[in-house]
Amino acid sequence: MSINELIQPLNTFYTDNTELSIAIIVTLVIAVLIKPKQIGKILGAVATIVIIGYLIASLSGIVSKGVDKKNAAGVRTDKQYYNSE
Repeated sequence: MSINELIQPLNTFYTDNTELSIAIIVTLVIAVLIKPKQIGKILGAVATIVIIGYLIASLSGIVSKGVDKKNAAGVRTDKQYYNSE
């Protein structure tokens, strides 16, 4: 496993959720400046937030794709179904 394979999911998350990524980075920088002795706890909290954000973003993509497929399947009207039989 190369370093590029490890960075690619983070890069994808950043491009898909730029505002959330910037907010996480700014929060991390502010927290490190305010409490530099607790960097381990801060990094753990940020990792947890990133994982939860990534899961939510992934689930929202899955749900929207499923809704799009359902809408595409229901485009025909009842009249079109009866006429095709």
